[in-house]
Amino acid sequence: MTPAKRRQHRHHLAADPGGQRPTAAATATATGMGTGMGTATRALRAWQRRRRRQQAARLVLTVLGYLLTAAGLVVGLALAYQLWGTNLTAARTQAMAIQQLQASWLRQHQEHQDHQDRGIQPPTLPAPPLQGTPFAIIALPRLHTLGEPSLFPIVEGDGPAQLDRGAVGHEPGTAMPGQVGNVVLAGHRNSHGEPFRHLDQLQQGDRILVATADRRHRRFISVYVLDEQLAQTTPSDIGVMAPIPTKLGVTRPGRYLTLITCTPQFSTKYRMIWWGHLEETIWWPFADELPQDL
Repeated sequence: MTPAKRRQHRHHLAADPGGQRPTAAATATATGMGTGMGTATRALRAWQRRRRRQQAARLVLTVLGYLLTAAGLVVGLALAYQLWGTNLTAARTQAMAIQQLQASWLRQHQEHQDHQDRGIQPPTLPAPPLQGTPFAIIALPRLHTLGEPSLFPIVEGDGPAQLDRGAVGHEPGTAMPGQVGNVVLAGHRNSHGEPFRHLDQLQQGDRILVATADRRHRRFISVYVLDEQLAQTTPSDIGVMAPIPTKLGVTRPGRYLTLITCTPQFSTKYRMIWWGHLEETIWWPFADELPQDL
């Protein structure tokens, strides 16, 4: 081989190490494979992105579900406490208030007698009672016969601060027990001791007993008889508390009683009313317990 041919052969080998040039079909095949692999790679990456988004969405939904479940449990526990837990707390407060009130009456009566024996002017009770102060006990004999709680303390004032303690609240400015005018008493129907929960079980002719002490520290019981029920009225109907409750059908001054609670059950939309009149006043010796019935 001449030198010129050897140079030409080496140039050919350098240009085509395999000794052969690629055909057009091979080139097209290689190009197609490269394009296919690129498409597959892009599809794989898109699927991976979608999967990450789905996993993130599932994580968010899972966390949100846990949070909603926890919130539901908190709300459920709060409602359970509102309906039942407050009753347990209020029941203890009611019993304690009645015991303390009776002990206070006895102590004041003994002090009054001691002052009289020593020729000292006895002190008198504040009139009217201070806001939030227990000053009387109400008994509902009908509820006693039904096996329901029937003794509750009466405090001055009928706002949440007073009623939420499980007490029956006396509307400030209305008559005191046994006096001329209208004794207006209000109580919760549900939760917080619910003293008037079964007010709808009362009947015409039922007696309501209100025990308190006079300025001489003598205890007496005002016996009221129920006359009529107003099953439903609006909270703004303040006429039910009038000194002469004309909605009862009376037109003259007298000694009246008005009981107020919410209706229907578990709602504060309306008010239920009971009216009654004073039948008699009984002096109550210092015994241990308030009589449940007469």
